[in-house]
Amino acid sequence: MIVSENDVTLRDAEVSPNVKEISSESSVAVHIILPGWLPFSAIATERTGNFVMHQVLEQVVPRFLNQLKKDYQTWAEGDDSRKAMSSGMFDIDVSGTEAPLEAK
Repeated sequence: MIVSENDVTLRDAEVSPNVKEISSESSVAVHIILPGWLPFSAIATERTGNFVMHQVLEQVVPRFLNQLKKDYQTWAEGDDSRKAMSSGMFDIDVSGTEAPLEAK
């Protein structure tokens, strides 16, 4: 099971009331059930999972922030079409037209 939470805040920046500051704090928790036959302890599995998550976040977060900056700059320059400028890294099919997976 994966539990994710994201809190976003928009407020006046301390430098000037005409400047806004947006902040986001996210947390992700992954819960797994370890089968009894697994040759690794729960602690070893947790450490490995934490390491993998850390490595993934070290790659994804800077890319996401860079893309967010590009999208904001495009929007701030007057392009209010709100079309995503993504290079495909975060593409998700939200149309609901994707065929369901068949049970085997």
